Amino acid sequence: MTMQRTTWGPDTCSCRVTYEWDDTVDPSVRIHTLVSVETKCSRHNPIVDLSLLQSVLDENRRKNLTISMVVAQLSITDDWSKWFTWVYTAGGVLQITFIVNVNQANKTKIQNACDLQFGPGKVQIM
Repeated sequence: MTMQRTTWGPDTCSCRVTYEWDDTVDPSVRIHTLVSVETKCSRHNPIVDLSLLQSVLDENRRKNLTISMVVAQLSITDDWSKWFTWVYTAGGVLQITFIVNVNQANKTKIQNACDLQFGPGKVQIM
């Protein structure tokens, strides 16, 4: 077993955490263990330190998976940031806002896929 230590901050907020993980374990089943909280953003400030790592990891995964679903649904082959923006609300909802015109049928398909993947109320397609 070789324990590694990483300090990481997601692109979803300004939190920074240090965690440990075993590099001999397959990444699909690897466990990250919180070592310390370096900084917390205002949205995550109320969260107990032990829950912070999982919260920011979940939000980062949700953002990444949602972007992948939007890109696939719309068959985006260039820079997706020309098509839409994303932001987390103060309540922790991921909002996707389109910069270009996207028809309602595609928005509904994306919203339904997000609701199925994450549960209703976690992602809002604008």
